[in-house]
Amino acid sequence: EMPSMGRKSVDDDDDSPLVPAFITKLVKILADPDCSGVFQYGPDGNTIQVLEGQQFASKVLPKYFKHSNLASFVRQLNLYGFHKSSQDADLCEFQHRHFRRDRPELLRNIRRKTAGGGGS
Repeated sequence: EMPSMGRKSVDDDDDSPLVPAFITKLVKILADPDCSGVFQYGPDGNTIQVLEGQQFASKVLPKYFKHSNLASFVRQLNLYGFHKSSQDADLCEFQHRHFRRDRPELLRNIRRKTAGGGGS
């Protein structure tokens, strides 16, 4: 059982408009038992890992997002400031300093980058 942080639980997304919908979905996917082994926290809880890219794209993405494109999902992660944390080609692992398994109160600090500055 997750210890409750104050009165708000992670599921009250209506209650906390401060956490972007995309981030709320990430937390839900990570909590979904059907997704373990496909998409999960890294061992220390400070990274997220896509373990089965194909399965993640075909089963998980359509369930939570309106597409099944892994590249689009990764682009979203990058827009919110996540960085690939592993150089291992077989491991698709990302991290964000405010996205940690045991620190739900930090999620409100994650913001979508505003468009600007060419690039892309």
